[in-house]
Amino acid sequence: MSELEQICQRLLRDSNALAILLIDRSGRLVAHAGEALDAQSLSSVTSLAIDHLLAEREYWTPFSHGKGRHLHLLPVGKHAVVAVVFDIRSSLGLVRLRAKKAVDALARCFDRGPGGGSAPPAAALIDDD
Repeated sequence: MSELEQICQRLLRDSNALAILLIDRSGRLVAHAGEALDAQSLSSVTSLAIDHLLAEREYWTPFSHGKGRHLHLLPVGKHAVVAVVFDIRSSLGLVRLRAKKAVDALARCFDRGPGGGSAPPAAALIDDD
């Protein structure tokens, strides 16, 4: 499991989300954790993610795939977007808190780049509260 996937897995667990998607600027799925989304849902999430990545702002919306699901998008610098799909088992406040830490860790991974030195384990990138 890659470091990016480890960070997504931890965000999934800590935020009690349904799914975490890390999508790069080209719309490619870089890492995923949690529920698998169908192709149509993934396409919708990807197009929203790219639009908001370019605007470099945080975004939250009800998610049309399944009743009571919500989507929270956060840019990871200019590299990618984290999409967090969650339902009533979580809250926007918890998702935002946990996602902020994950985004910081993901940005450090992207900034290091491939072969950018020895990477600390994902657990060290996200400190516990």
